[in-house]
Amino acid sequence: MFFLWLFSLIIIAAINGAIAKSKNRSVIGWVLLTIPFGLIATLVVAVMPGLPYDHY
Repeated sequence: MFFLWLFSLIIIAAINGAIAKSKNRSVIGWVLLTIPFGLIATLVVAVMPGLPYDHY
């Protein structure tokens, strides 16, 4: 049962990282927020607006 929970946590963390990257947010931060908050972090990052890209 533990391994199922760990596997799903890794999958959710990867999804959160991908969403955060597409919205120009901190990937590491959102992956770490997945550990205590799980699917709640996914919902939050999904509804947050994206940040503008800096073009140099």
